[in-house]
Amino acid sequence: MFSTQTWLTSYPSSEFRNFVERTEKELFSLFHSIDRDHNGKLDKEELKAAFKRAGLTVPNSKLDQFFAEVDENHDVCLLYLRVFTATI
Repeated sequence: MFSTQTWLTSYPSSEFRNFVERTEKELFSLFHSIDRDHNGKLDKEELKAAFKRAGLTVPNSKLDQFFAEVDENHDVCLLYLRVFTATI
C-alpha cells in the first residue's frame, strides 16, 4: 500500500506546492460561484441553490445539520475558510 507519507516524500515539494495552489484556486473559484450576492459568505439558500444547479436535492434538515457543525459563530453564513477547512 502506498501511504500518504510515502507519497509526500516521493515527489518534489515544488510539485506538491503547485498541486495545492491549483486546488486552492479551484476551491476559491467554486466558493465564489456559489456566493451569488458576492458578500464573501454562503448562506443556506445559496448553498441549496448550488446543489440544485448540480442536480442534487439536499433536504433542509441536512443543510441545517451542516450549518450547525460548520457555522461556529451561528451567524447562518459560512466563510470560505470555514467551509473548506471543515470539509477537508
